[in-house]
Amino acid sequence: MGEIAGYYKRFQYQSSFTVDVLTVKGGGHMVPTDRPGPALQMIRSFIWDVPYSTKLPNGPGYTPLKPEYQTLLKISASVPIARSRISRLLSEPNELHVEQDSKRPAYKVGDPPAGSKEADRITALPGVTFAITFSHYSGYLPASNGNFLHYWLVESQGNPSTDPLILWLNGGPGCSSLGGLLTELGPFRPNPDGKTLYENQFAWNKVGNVLFIESPRDVGFSYRSNSVPADTIYNDDKTAEDNVLALQSFFERFPEYKNRDFYVTGESYAGVYTPTLTDLLIKRIQDKTMSYVNLKGLAIGNGILSSLQQINSAPQLLYYRGVLGK
Repeated sequence: MGEIAGYYKRFQYQSSFTVDVLTVKGGGHMVPTDRPGPALQMIRSFIWDVPYSTKLPNGPGYTPLKPEYQTLLKISASVPIARSRISRLLSEPNELHVEQDSKRPAYKVGDPPAGSKEADRITALPGVTFAITFSHYSGYLPASNGNFLHYWLVESQGNPSTDPLILWLNGGPGCSSLGGLLTELGPFRPNPDGKTLYENQFAWNKVGNVLFIESPRDVGFSYRSNSVPADTIYNDDKTAEDNVLALQSFFERFPEYKNRDFYVTGESYAGVYTPTLTDLLIKRIQDKTMSYVNLKGLAIGNGILSSLQQINSAPQLLYYRGVLGK
């Protein structure tokens, strides 16, 4: 008998759409971090429309380490003293001292260079300990006037020319989607040394092409250019508009993803980001502005959908979890 990874319940609204609610055993707020294997199986089953109990084919598998790191691994495994020294070396922080200067002038940042697929291609990533077998890209996507959203695309390890496109948004508000890339579902994970990256064998780009966008502006590397007047107003509608415009820029830069199966996913406050984005995206599809988007589904992990409902549900949640008594 296989291990029980969780449970699910399906809700059907007439013949219009289906909602699956899943609970992952042992998963906290960030399920891909806490339970990476079940999370990968869950998203694969959702995308490929197979039962959630369908096991991952052939297991996740590892990519071989680069030769220089294979040697280091052999040394650390065979010599106890060397292993302790290497462990100490990898965990020691850099001796870099930075003094804060309150009188430092603010930097003015203009528009980024015009991006292109080839200009955004990552050809060397420092500290990677394994051989990368997929293409990946990073750059800026123009959104509303003066706003530029940073993205990182990791193409599929399977068949990038036919596998679906998966958009991932972290929540917050204010959490960078690079957190999702580097600590949850991306192919890279940082080692304790803060200098090298090891392989996440349960990366979601084993089932699709994954696009990480840092949103809204001023989150992570996303920013507002000084070439336009300052604007400090934030709201969910503006975020949705910028996300749709950034997606429009993405499809112009990567036209091979037009008409490809497309999924919108995210966690936490992305329970607001993803539905508002999807609603606006559907309108753009219907008015033919973005008719090339083949929207197939939406997945939200531990999302906050409404502050009012979140607060109202707290007493029941705490009671049935045994935190509070009657």
